[in-house]
Amino acid sequence: MAVQSPYLLPGMNPAAVVQNPVANQIQDTGLAPLSVGRQGDSLTSGVHDAFYTGTARGNVFVANANDATGRTILAPGGTTSGFMFYNPVGSGINMEILEILVLPLTATDVVGVIGVEYGAPPTTVGNAATVRNTLINGNGLTALGKASYGSTIAAMTFLQWLPVFIQTTAGVLQGSSGLYIPRGTFVLAPGGAMNIVSSTTQSTNLWAQSVKWAEWRP
Repeated sequence: MAVQSPYLLPGMNPAAVVQNPVANQIQDTGLAPLSVGRQGDSLTSGVHDAFYTGTARGNVFVANANDATGRTILAPGGTTSGFMFYNPVGSGINMEILEILVLPLTATDVVGVIGVEYGAPPTTVGNAATVRNTLINGNGLTALGKASYGSTIAAMTFLQWLPVFIQTTAGVLQGSSGLYIPRGTFVLAPGGAMNIVSSTTQSTNLWAQSVKWAEWRP
């Protein structure tokens, strides 16, 4: 006698179903068929790289500090932001931070270590950063998360250092990758924000700063 799987409703076809993980939301303890992508690939398989599904669904975004010009980096605990990224109150999504890139563009930097602090979105936006969808030439979604620089903020709380440091005033980045991949450990709920900071104010040096994120329904 065949035994009914506890993960299938009576009469449910056990075949996997193509689902959109960006728009699809299944309640906790809910029953659902296995989910696959449009190419029939399991969403945990290696058919595509880790964030292909979110990108192909138009749900991954990137923003830069002053685009190709870059921006200075300030010390922690201030009330004027450097390059910050945030999830507005009431957005209805979580921002999963995928990448943070920080590299010097000019040679007037000073010895220091780059980190991030967290707090609330800006009270006044100084310079809104352009947010772009990474589904190039496709029908991507409109970003709900935002980024800016030179904004007015309440003093934030230091979170952690990143593996990015300046060893000499000549701008040597020995031993530093310049790219940090949080691997799911940086998630901004609605009302959450992060700001890139330096242990020593880099007020005379321009830095290339980019952030990439995916937006998901919690």
